[in-house]
Amino acid sequence: MCEQANCVVVSVDYRIGPKTPFPACIDDGWESLLYCYENADAIGINIKKLAIGGSSPGGNISSILCHKIGSISSYFSTSCSPTLDRPCLR
Repeated sequence: MCEQANCVVVSVDYRIGPKTPFPACIDDGWESLLYCYENADAIGINIKKLAIGGSSPGGNISSILCHKIGSISSYFSTSCSPTLDRPCLR
């Protein structure tokens, strides 16, 4: 799919609980994002065409990163099945 879209895909192996509690996964995602920005030319990333996405817990992480990245650049966000609110626990 990334070949047809002519894009680079970076998959982050973020830390998960309970061994590593929150917000370690956010820290890992943020550090990975900064790495991509700082090394964009070397890894072939056009930072003006950035997209962040994830599925389920990755969707949550990508949503949080999009809030943080707003100060850096424009971006496109897509999340599949993020759990952004838990009304069943109210």
